[in-house]
Amino acid sequence: MKRIHGFSYQEVKFDKKGHILDTNDINALIDSIETESITDLIGISHGWNNDMDEARVLYDKFLAHLREVLNAGSADGLPNRKLAVMAILWPSKKFADDELKPGGAASLGGISEDVLINQLNLLKGAFDAEDADTLLADAIKLVPKLEDQRTARDEFGAIIKTLLGDISADKEAQEEIPQAFFNLSGSELIDNLSAPALLEPPPETSDSGEGGAAGLFGFGGILSGARQLLNFTTYWQMKKRAGVVGASGVQEVLQQLHTRFSGLKLHLVGHSFGGRLVTAAAASGTDIEISSMTLLQAAFSHNGFAKHFKKNRDGYFRRVVTDKRVKG
Repeated sequence: MKRIHGFSYQEVKFDKKGHILDTNDINALIDSIETESITDLIGISHGWNNDMDEARVLYDKFLAHLREVLNAGSADGLPNRKLAVMAILWPSKKFADDELKPGGAASLGGISEDVLINQLNLLKGAFDAEDADTLLADAIKLVPKLEDQRTARDEFGAIIKTLLGDISADKEAQEEIPQAFFNLSGSELIDNLSAPALLEPPPETSDSGEGGAAGLFGFGGILSGARQLLNFTTYWQMKKRAGVVGASGVQEVLQQLHTRFSGLKLHLVGHSFGGRLVTAAAASGTDIEISSMTLLQAAFSHNGFAKHFKKNRDGYFRRVVTDKRVKG
């Protein structure tokens, strides 16, 4: 198995439904744990808007700092333990955001039709809804009409909202997505999002350049409003996907490892939507003991762990606390 900064390192890739893409990855991980007498496994996940190479850079930097801590001998007890890494890679679709950078295509007057069309094309394959790519193709045909025709904006907005599929049974979505998204017409949504943003985006949606989520705020104009609507929809799709990958695929791997190595300490680390991914994994298990969980700029509300925070309902991940899913 590959080594990074002295740690055994194995990547495990998941598809958008949380399925493990290659069981050989798991077999290699198991072999390493057995042959190297690994005592602690770190499962680390990147967030939204990372491609695989960017995720690997993040992992490399994190593990470099961890190695510095270990070499300094400043962490009691760790020198006698052997750590390995499971690097989680999941499809968090990357945006085409060059127009938001200095010298890019955007200006205070808005973005171009080509920018919006390019982003719609790049998002093919990103959504879970049936016929999503056909819907995106239909949306592309409407782009030249958006600025002049309200009916085109209505149709465009309806298409973009359809990309999320049926979320009527998704309690978290119903609570977190603003009701305006469901209640307003496509033209009303786009018009409301067309004003230039004068405020900085919230931390969980800012683009840090290193794994940050692309901003939901930007320049003005009808086309910019359409892009903001698309960004919001993609944001929710990727947030939902992080939970699916964590609760299904990653949880399955953790269960398998726990069954095989009862004494193995499991440590979860997640950045941005990766924080949501590992939290979903911790919340979904039954008898798995998670020794520690580290959330780095986690892109979900702290209310997710709260008791009776809204309408006497517990937060979505409350059981992580009540069931003491994290033991450390």
